[in-house]
Amino acid sequence: MLTSIEEDVINFCEDAIGDSINYEQCNVSLQELDKIKESIADYWTNYKSSTDIAMNELVESIVSIGISPKQNAVFVLISDCSEEKIELFRERIVDSDYIVFENSKEIYSSATSLTSGSQVVIHCEDGDYSYSLGFRCKRLLSNSSYEYGFVTAAHGTHTGALVYTPEMELIGTITKKKFTDGGTVDVAFVKIDTTKYSISNSLLNYTGGSLTSGGVKTNFETTDTVYKVGHETELTAGTITGVGGVVYVKDFRVYIYDVCRATYDSTEGDSGGVVYEKVNDTTRNVAGIHFCTNDEYSFFATIPNIKSELGITLY
Repeated sequence: MLTSIEEDVINFCEDAIGDSINYEQCNVSLQELDKIKESIADYWTNYKSSTDIAMNELVESIVSIGISPKQNAVFVLISDCSEEKIELFRERIVDSDYIVFENSKEIYSSATSLTSGSQVVIHCEDGDYSYSLGFRCKRLLSNSSYEYGFVTAAHGTHTGALVYTPEMELIGTITKKKFTDGGTVDVAFVKIDTTKYSISNSLLNYTGGSLTSGGVKTNFETTDTVYKVGHETELTAGTITGVGGVVYVKDFRVYIYDVCRATYDSTEGDSGGVVYEKVNDTTRNVAGIHFCTNDEYSFFATIPNIKSELGITLY
């Protein structure tokens, strides 16, 4: 497909790839379509829920985007698509004559969705150990592209370690970790290496609903109520009793700074589980990652430090 079927263009194509070509004129180039698609993708994946209910519903109902060469357009697949959703999309996201909207009454996926708090098994240097899945996110790379996955606890792991389901089916690989003496986090980023699994914002067994897309807690005060979801103790709630503290992780002889202490219940295997705040019935913002406990308190690394150390974005 060419935007121009002039003789010099045809001669150039035949010199490059031969003359066994069928030509069809189109209105817009693939490069332009790709720009439109990337603009939509950037808005979609970076959108943060707000008080605008209609906009929240629109973004949540987007199922897929891509380029349709046959239609010479970018397609946007929307669950229960309507004229109202299309009008709002054009007004707030991207308005282009080269976008076609398609309706999807139901969403089907070949990928198994993994939820926050699910059990994951990490192949460590001295054996396989159980952790909890934290939350989904994407990590910015040096070439300005992203890799997609989730975070969990880092203690006992190493970069390059393989991560599995409890049934020992491969999920992904740890591509970055931060857990050092004097640091502020105990967290690892796991890149998804298979199309068989995807990560959702739902919580384990749907005990607490879903995390708010892109939602993060920014202020940490004593007496704040927080919730932890891990695969061992599942959903537990407690109160923050200390902020900006230091904890000594004895097994690894590591001091972690600027952590929060809380009263929610936890045990071995909950490490890596998400800690969140419940703002209201529909808004649940990530507060951090649970990483250790003693007989009285649980401790979590805060989301501002996690984002800064790993270079991640929640979505």
